[in-house]
Amino acid sequence: ELLPRLLDVLPTTPAATRGEVERSLLQLWDNWFPIGEPIDMALCLGLAFSAMDRFARAVDFLELSVKEHPDSAPAAFAMGVARRGLRDLRAAREWAQRAVTLEPGFGQARALRAVLDEELDTPLDSSLVTPLDTPLVTGRGR
Repeated sequence: ELLPRLLDVLPTTPAATRGEVERSLLQLWDNWFPIGEPIDMALCLGLAFSAMDRFARAVDFLELSVKEHPDSAPAAFAMGVARRGLRDLRAAREWAQRAVTLEPGFGQARALRAVLDEELDTPLDSSLVTPLDTPLVTGRGR
């Protein structure tokens, strides 16, 4: 419940406050002790750091998340967003594709993949296109 609200607020947090938020998030991680709850804290922190444009720090946490949850489409998507923030477009494209492969109906991942294709100026590999891709493929070039 807290994370969506936090992610809404973090992008508009003043730069002077972001350092304190970052320290608080790192302290949360240092004190986190998982007891079997279904929370992927590394993903949550990766999302928070991405929301503050702290993409290198986000990648650090997201690497932990995707290692622990290799079949998580949201973690793969978040990694794609963070890699794009670092301008590592090829890696971002690979992570976006992984998210789509894991969850074919993941619209945000499909949209990210299409944006990255345009940024990389590479067409979609037709072997990767599924019927759900059709709106993205036909919508290109508009």
